[in-house]
Parts: sequence; C-alpha cells; structure tokens
Amino acid sequence: MAKSRFVTAAPTRPSQKSIIHALFSVSLGVSVDSLRAWRQQQQTQPAPGSVAPPGTPRDLERENQRLRRELAYTQRQREILKKALAICSAQPELLDDSH
Repeated sequence: MAKSRFVTAAPTRPSQKSIIHALFSVSLGVSVDSLRAWRQQQQTQPAPGSVAPPGTPRDLERENQRLRRELAYTQRQREILKKALAICSAQPELLDDSH
C-alpha cells in the first residue's frame, strides 16, 4: 500500500477559550481578531494608577529631590496660612471689606 502524500488530520474541537472569544466578539459586533488585538493591547499597557517601574538610581534621586523641594514649599505655605488665620481670627476687622 502506497503512502498518501496528504496526511489527514483528525477533526479538532474548538477550545473553550476560542468559543468564549467568539461569543464575546459576536455580542460586541466585532471580529475575533479585533477582540484578540484589544486584549493583547490591554495586557501590555500598565493599569491606570499603577506605579511606573523604577528608573535608574540617578533618576530616583532627582525625583526624591524634587519631591523634597515640593514638600518643603507646601509646608511653608501651610505655615503662612496658619499664621494668617491666627491673625485674622484675633483681629476680625481685618476681614471686613468696608475699611
């Protein structure tokens, strides 16, 4: 008996995953390929609000310095506002617009 040049593959059943993809794509009105592309794109993007991977030590040091300066500025602003509130509370006439 001569060997056949064509190999007959056994019929395969679609996987549960491919059936789910097909159902979702039909319900969304898009192709399965579009759904797969969107899914792959979503998996490669960082989640909203996630922390970015750390940079080089030099980048991290610069960021720390920037944050320290920003914190110091905010603390100075808070102290100024606290003093202004104390002065205005002790002298309510300063808040009166009629003067």
